[in-house]
Amino acid sequence: MPYIERRVTSFDNLSLYVRDYGDPLDPRPPLFCLGGLTRNSKGILGMGMAVAMPGALAAVVMNDVGPKVETGGLDFIINYIKEDRPHDDWDSAVATIKTMLPNLTFQDEGIWLKMAQNTFRERDDG
Repeated sequence: MPYIERRVTSFDNLSLYVRDYGDPLDPRPPLFCLGGLTRNSKGILGMGMAVAMPGALAAVVMNDVGPKVETGGLDFIINYIKEDRPHDDWDSAVATIKTMLPNLTFQDEGIWLKMAQNTFRERDDG
């Protein structure tokens, strides 16, 4: 099947390779395939889209789990996504991400803010 090769840059400046299979005029919903369970923001976005907008995606494929899923890592992910974490402001959202993901070592506060803005959504109720 023919495809178009692309590169996109993530919010943390990681260059990601993308293969776009399909016709942009095709009316069917796309298949969203992610390599890497730990590309959290995009994976969670894909899962959230599948729930919130059932007709938007045909499926979400997340590939990078391996033959054995370690319960500690899976428990972390489940605990992270199962709880709503409202914040009063973006500084609070950044602080939560820094606490939950201490191994991230962004040197620029602007990147932390972008991570928070890609993780949380500002709404009328907070």
